[in-house]
Amino acid sequence: MVLVVWCAIIAGAGAWSNLDPALLRPAVNLVSNCSFEAVGAEGQPLGWTVAEGPATVAVAAHGAVHGRNCLLVCTPEGQGVEAQGPAAWQSVRVEEKVDYVLHAWLRGTSPCVGAPAMAVELRDEAGQSLGRQEASWEGVPGQWATVTLRFTAPPGAHRAIVQLLCPPAGAEIALDAVSLTRADGLEPSRTPAAIGNFRAAFLQPTWALLAWDGAADSYVVEWRSATKRASWRRTEGIPENFYAIVNLAPDSSYQARVSPTVAPFYDEHGMLLALGSRLRPILLSFRTPAIEPRRWAGFKVWPAVHLDTFPDGVTAAALEAVEDRLYVLEARKGALYLSRVAPETRRVEWTKLVVEPAPEVDVVAPDMCVMGERLWIAWDSVPCSAATPLEDTRRCLTSWDLTTGLRSEVLVVEPTLAGAGTSGGSVAPFRGALWLAWAEEPAGQQASRLVLAPFDPQAGLGARIIWDDCPASHPKAPCLIPTDGDLGLAYTDMPGLGSEGSYEPLLWASFVRQRFTGLRALLSFGRTSHPRGLRFGSFVLLACESKTRFDRLGTCFTDIWLLRLGPGAGDMTTMPYADDYKHNARPDLALCRGDVYVAYTKFEREPGASAQAPRSYGTYLGRLEPEVKPGP
Repeated sequence: MVLVVWCAIIAGAGAWSNLDPALLRPAVNLVSNCSFEAVGAEGQPLGWTVAEGPATVAVAAHGAVHGRNCLLVCTPEGQGVEAQGPAAWQSVRVEEKVDYVLHAWLRGTSPCVGAPAMAVELRDEAGQSLGRQEASWEGVPGQWATVTLRFTAPPGAHRAIVQLLCPPAGAEIALDAVSLTRADGLEPSRTPAAIGNFRAAFLQPTWALLAWDGAADSYVVEWRSATKRASWRRTEGIPENFYAIVNLAPDSSYQARVSPTVAPFYDEHGMLLALGSRLRPILLSFRTPAIEPRRWAGFKVWPAVHLDTFPDGVTAAALEAVEDRLYVLEARKGALYLSRVAPETRRVEWTKLVVEPAPEVDVVAPDMCVMGERLWIAWDSVPCSAATPLEDTRRCLTSWDLTTGLRSEVLVVEPTLAGAGTSGGSVAPFRGALWLAWAEEPAGQQASRLVLAPFDPQAGLGARIIWDDCPASHPKAPCLIPTDGDLGLAYTDMPGLGSEGSYEPLLWASFVRQRFTGLRALLSFGRTSHPRGLRFGSFVLLACESKTRFDRLGTCFTDIWLLRLGPGAGDMTTMPYADDYKHNARPDLALCRGDVYVAYTKFEREPGASAQAPRSYGTYLGRLEPEVKPGP
């Protein structure tokens, strides 16, 4: 939390008489807004990243060591040692094998004496940590004193993360006049790293992966059609040395250019400076190939196209087929929209609002199926302002009449476990009944359980079937798939996300005669999530999110994978389907006119991975054409 606080901080007489203003000048100081004089519209110190709780971080006016402002950090009572992490931090460029001095003025209450007050973490070009050092404050409570940390940037060092730490629980600390200088007093290099070897690393009919060599913090990529008088489109703040341009036309020529980002720099008085020279962008021309289907597991796999419902803002999609039409359900801005789509052209025939937005409630994880003359629609209702969103989340169910266009009343699924919510899951017809599956996860616990129940439109939700002996400790996202006489269940397990975030296996079970049997691990490596599937002849086709390809890169991208399971969930084969270096999410499958269609949403990168919401590209729809049509 960031606040602007107008207060006076009393310091001991002559406490800052030893302040050396020369250390704060941009000619030698690498720290931007070192005296917190530049304040944003929401009260945040510009140039710094501020942590979200539990400590309060405030820009305080008056009583500072230098200028008018300083930074106040207060940690509430009752917080553990884990709360003493960084309160604010800033990334600066350093040179390997060079000695540096990190210097700051601090004033704290009694618990701050001897406690770590600031730190520096060194990282290489790939963002991997090369080590971290801390410095403690040893001053007199209530008086300003300096803290100094000397270090040498090791070989391969590229960035230094200057961290201002939270004080112990119940304590308050003020910080000001932060400087990071070379120990030899020389002026640091601020010239942006040159870019070389700009190339089209991978070309597909509808997207292109561009790559380059360089050591800048971030980059700007621009592109346009080379055959039309088109304006440049651009993406800023790219931290990687590559970028995928999507929504391109097949067999078409394009131009692209890349340049390093020149970050804003604020001097010790809060004035914005233009430091470092700007390099001219490097230009590249390339051409996308013509559309040719890939071949996999007896299918011709055609590229997905953007669905012309919404240009952005869609967070999840579900897919179903009725007769010769596709129906796409999209979650957008707290509401659910249903669209009818012609499969051959993938043209949207109409879009209707089926679940209205409600104040302070978000709609996520939609799913739907067909039974009778109705589309049955399920989703999670998540209170945006709830203190415990997991506990307050509820799975909901309604139906939409295909003949009249009327919607039924909403059923809210209540948990069987006290203190838990009902979330995720799916809905599917099986043996003449509608079946629901969901997960129940108590707030604050790294554990959950899966629950199934039949639903009758007249009688309501039937007896809950709790999978008490599920071998997964944290099962999530159950997906029901009617197979040959059984009800298949695909789900994931999150046992490693607390300590090893790259591990979330995809699992399979069969629900037969009120029992769960045939347990099998489908993908036991990497991280997978949100499976969806259908029966196709004697096979089962699955689609899921997968981060397996990016585990070692540490990036925020996600592929959509396809899996084909033989009878009895055997003879599995897999394929990366949407693999364009974006966050491709929430896939779903539907069978229409003998072809399999794949719907999913696309983001620039994974939501929640950064402070800013990522660009949303909307919903995409692809097609798998069987080379041999299955029998009835």
